[in-house]
Amino acid sequence: MRNNFLKDYFTFSRRERSGIIILMAIMLILVIANIMMPLVIDNQEYNYSDYETELSNFENSVNSGESKKENEYKVSRLFMFNPNTVNESDLTELGLDKRVVRNIIKYRDRGGCFYRKEDLLKIYGIDTPAYKRLAPFIYLETGGLRNLSAEESNNDSTVNVHKPININRADVSLLTDSLGVDRTLSERIIKYRYLLGGFSDKDQFDEIYGITSGQSVYLAENVFIDTALIRKININNANEQVLSRHPYINDYYARAIVRYRKFSGEVIKINELLINNILPEKIYMRLRSYLSVN
Repeated sequence: MRNNFLKDYFTFSRRERSGIIILMAIMLILVIANIMMPLVIDNQEYNYSDYETELSNFENSVNSGESKKENEYKVSRLFMFNPNTVNESDLTELGLDKRVVRNIIKYRDRGGCFYRKEDLLKIYGIDTPAYKRLAPFIYLETGGLRNLSAEESNNDSTVNVHKPININRADVSLLTDSLGVDRTLSERIIKYRYLLGGFSDKDQFDEIYGITSGQSVYLAENVFIDTALIRKININNANEQVLSRHPYINDYYARAIVRYRKFSGEVIKINELLINNILPEKIYMRLRSYLSVN
């Protein structure tokens, strides 16, 4: 075989033999480079100082951003408060500067009283943007009237005593003036009451668009519900469009109710919708106060 190789080698032209020698030389160089490269790389030292500096700067910027977000979150933790009774801790949690908090306390200690929401602007350090941020969460138990002593109350027949409000009869002005609820929120309360047909449970206050948990609790504590004022839907003559307007009935349930009515001829009792699986139990329990068969 060796003789054959040598024979084949020498039968190549001079140019072909040169090409073979060059090719073998290149392969030898590549083999040596492959062996020596790890040794060269392992012994080489790198300077990571620039990378470490950039990494440190990046981490600092991230931490700074998180701290800023955390502070913004704390400032935005708003809740219902009465400026005539709120304590220092709660005022600070509302995002007010310590200097402003001290001014409010001093104002009250000297006999000052907040009769209207706008009176908060009398406090040095509270500007218009700060007031607008707090205004929706301010409530005054006196409904905007000044606090009178017991003797003054007995002698003044015009003084209104704050009583729970019938939420199914109240209008925007009553909620705003008597409870101190922000007008925008008052309008949303009335609008949602209209869509429902009236409130049947205080838990429904949590469903009002834009209301906070604190506002919901405050509203529940200062109103009562008269279920006799609830406007009901007669499921024996209402069409799909009328049914689907209710917040608890989507198009699918509206269609199911109408089809069941057509199939049965007439719905005798409301609970037929639950018994015959027309409505799931959760929807039925929320909806039953708003349906009638006559």
